[in-house]
Amino acid sequence: KKIFWRAVVAEFLAMTLFVFISIGSALGFQYPVGSNQTAVQDNVKVSLAFGLSIATLPKRVGHISGAHLNPAVTLGLLLSCQISILRAVLYIIA
Repeated sequence: KKIFWRAVVAEFLAMTLFVFISIGSALGFQYPVGSNQTAVQDNVKVSLAFGLSIATLPKRVGHISGAHLNPAVTLGLLLSCQISILRAVLYIIA
């Protein structure tokens, strides 16, 4: 029981951290208006933030929760009967 809730909390924290890092990096992004082009560095910063966060977060929580981080992965595992309905619902909510 304790391991189950630990996995749900880990999934919630990983997804929250992913959204915080990713959206936080995109907040300062300026779309080009007229002749003012977006600096290449802005594109690279946003891309690196998304890529590195989605690459490192599963490594951090994979041993605890399986690191789904995506409801589509959870749904696929549910449909293939590899996780319970309760776990799938809580992971999707998290």
